[in-house]
Amino acid sequence: MKGGSTLPFALPSRYQYQSEVLRGGQGDVFICRDKSLDRLVAIKTLRDTKDAPALAREIDARAKIKSKHVAEVYDRIVDVRGRPIAIVMEYVPGESLDHPSVRPATREATLLLLYQIACGIEDIHEAGVIHRDIKPLNMKVDGSGVLKIFDLGIANIDASSATTVGGAGTFAFRAPELYNPPVRVTPAADVYALGVMAWWLLANNIPAPLLELPPQSSGKPIPSIANAVDSLNDLADLIDRAICIDPVRRPSSGELRACIARLINHSQRRGVFSLVDRVHELAQIGVTTRLEIQPYGTLRVVYARDGRFTIREVSGDVFVNNTRATVGAELPDSCVLTFGPESARAARIFIPFDVSQPEIVL
Repeated sequence: MKGGSTLPFALPSRYQYQSEVLRGGQGDVFICRDKSLDRLVAIKTLRDTKDAPALAREIDARAKIKSKHVAEVYDRIVDVRGRPIAIVMEYVPGESLDHPSVRPATREATLLLLYQIACGIEDIHEAGVIHRDIKPLNMKVDGSGVLKIFDLGIANIDASSATTVGGAGTFAFRAPELYNPPVRVTPAADVYALGVMAWWLLANNIPAPLLELPPQSSGKPIPSIANAVDSLNDLADLIDRAICIDPVRRPSSGELRACIARLINHSQRRGVFSLVDRVHELAQIGVTTRLEIQPYGTLRVVYARDGRFTIREVSGDVFVNNTRATVGAELPDSCVLTFGPESARAARIFIPFDVSQPEIVL
């Protein structure tokens, strides 16, 4: 919510208030100009001075995170006792992701947005931080199309031992375990919110059991997102697991990020077989390649429509990373194909296989 106001504290001389304030649940964000660097910044302060520990916690959490998908902290403003009273942050104009005008118009754009959210959450978790309030209202897309995650005011630092006597977060995106204090907060809480975000973005819907208080308390089954959105392939299973009531069964944010990337680039991946005398590339969906190594065996691999490289046919002694090859199995993105039994020893043939794919450019 926007409105006019005056700052509740004196600004350092380098900052100039721009007569605009964004009001949130716990505090206000004042839009100011950094005269030294000639750029707009967002200066966040809490309305209740008793919440100063939350402000310090947000500063500490943000300082640990290095991510293009998390709003950057530039400076802090302290009182005469040296206590932080405001954070100077990256300013991203426009509406948050919950506004209808910001919703992506195509499936491709939606997947790219979901990929960026997963990247930001993965970066937060790699820094040892749990956000705890992942939701559309805490996200914006900048002028370059890069998504930014905001508001780490209730974040937990040191994810390995975080506990709380009361849950935190926002209705619909708040994990079931956060409703049962004392709560052991884990990164799985953010993964749950990411799963709900996936439903909200891809299906334009949130299943009714996720809107219960607590979520899924009625025991009613949740349909697979595959029933609502076509051609998600293995991403559908990860999203289904992400909203599982048991945190242990949820995938990591990194698993979701990698799977979304694979779906985005499914037709642009390249499978490269490095044979002794040449390099063979499998680069077109629906095409197969057949490797025949006499006298040991043959292997036929297809570039499947879901972007995976799958074994279509195998005969003889053929192994993938020392495990016998089987029809229907997917080749890992980096592996070694071995032709010949162990008894052949040095006479066995080893063929490295690697998958290359273009980087997702934002």
